[in-house]
Amino acid sequence: MQRNLLLVLSGALILLVIVMGFGNLANNAASGQDGDDVYRGVRLLGEAVRLVRERYVTEVDNRKLYEHAIQGMLQGQDRFSAFISEDELPDFRKQIEGAFGGIGVVIGQQNGWIMVISPIEDGPSYREGVLAGDRFIEIEGKSTDGMMLDDAVKMLTGKPGTKVTFKVIHEADLKEETFTITREIIHVKTVKGMTRDEQSQWQYIVDSDAGVACIRVTSFTNDTVDDLRKAIEEARRQGMKSLILDLRFNGGGVLKGAIAMVDLFVSDGVIVSTRGRSDPEEVHRATAEGTLEYFPMVVLVNDRSASASEIVAGALQDHGRAIVLGERTFGKGSVQNIFPLDNGRAAMRLTVAKYYLPSGRCLHREDDSKEWGVDPLIEVKMTPKEYAEVFIARRNSEVIHTNGKANGEAHGETDGQKQDDKGDAGDGDGTTPPPPSKSPDGTRGQALPGSDGDLAEDSAAKAPSEAVDRQLQRAVDVLRMWPLLKRFEVKQAVAQ
Repeated sequence: MQRNLLLVLSGALILLVIVMGFGNLANNAASGQDGDDVYRGVRLLGEAVRLVRERYVTEVDNRKLYEHAIQGMLQGQDRFSAFISEDELPDFRKQIEGAFGGIGVVIGQQNGWIMVISPIEDGPSYREGVLAGDRFIEIEGKSTDGMMLDDAVKMLTGKPGTKVTFKVIHEADLKEETFTITREIIHVKTVKGMTRDEQSQWQYIVDSDAGVACIRVTSFTNDTVDDLRKAIEEARRQGMKSLILDLRFNGGGVLKGAIAMVDLFVSDGVIVSTRGRSDPEEVHRATAEGTLEYFPMVVLVNDRSASASEIVAGALQDHGRAIVLGERTFGKGSVQNIFPLDNGRAAMRLTVAKYYLPSGRCLHREDDSKEWGVDPLIEVKMTPKEYAEVFIARRNSEVIHTNGKANGEAHGETDGQKQDDKGDAGDGDGTTPPPPSKSPDGTRGQALPGSDGDLAEDSAAKAPSEAVDRQLQRAVDVLRMWPLLKRFEVKQAVAQ
């Protein structure tokens, strides 16, 4: 009798706490039906808590019970909202601060799979052969079936120098491969060229006759736009007349880095805006200060281009500043804020707004969306196998050689910048990369990734002898034709 009384009192206390916790929500709810729905929901939750505590087959942990309820509530909204428990908060803070080890990948969840959006170039996963599109099937022997994204992140990250083992299915050939990777603190440059010269300096020209340069941006940090400006200056010294900005496999990063990049090419107008239900609209605009002199430009994107890279591609497309070429982007256009809970002992990551391009288009992909992300003006699709070949060849172009023999590591440029996945890579040794050669797609100038040359022995067997990057090739063709198209426009104007 006494035990039953305690259970009843305990259930009543829990219900009281829940009602008090929802007090502000109820007060803010409109009178009538909305208010009734709030109180009904509170009662329903209280009943469920009481039944689980009283009738579940084993004794429950009260704290976990509430945490799981909150987590379910948030995950029912979208896959980016999440509850961060007291146990998880220290690791989460480390992610924000960058003070933890990672394997060097941007991961996401798509169609129920936890998958690699993109390896971070120069990181351990990149060097070991993890590819964009790889699907995790096991992490430390645990199946990823039903695993939440945050749980996967927690398992993959850890103290630098420790190892993690995971198994993936490659998207290109559906073959399984197991990796054991040592976690690192990753410091990488996010702006890269196509190949390196004998002094390990980036070479950007992919067609010397037409003066076409290609600059790759792998993610966005606070310093990305400054590095891009320097790269463009160097590309001009090498003979650049037009630019291919390669944002493929770019999983995003710092918003202000994306805004600053658009501002580099656009002198006025809206770059991007955020709109939410309760937060005021925030509009970011371009300024004339620091805008570069005009030159023809193509932006390369694919379905692994996400978030900040979609903002750049979409804004440049809407302003008519660049031709976007490739495949429709990923469609990650939502804004998450972090709210402290329980006096700062826990937190909640909640989607509060969405990104909108200058045209008013929303980037974000909902489950039932027919339109999302950035749709390229010129569509050039590539198969998973083609992407894998280009990606492997791109990785091989990073290999540094000593006396013609590979040292087994990609050249990592330490710049102290924190990446989204907060990993870390060591310095390159400054030795000589593979010599330039004719690019496999027939363009002239410095070799494209995948060109012939002395590749690392440990990866040459995996890499195709020729990796034809059809998207890059088409972009070069477009820029080759640009002067002819401009002359045609002038003739048409005179005739009219």
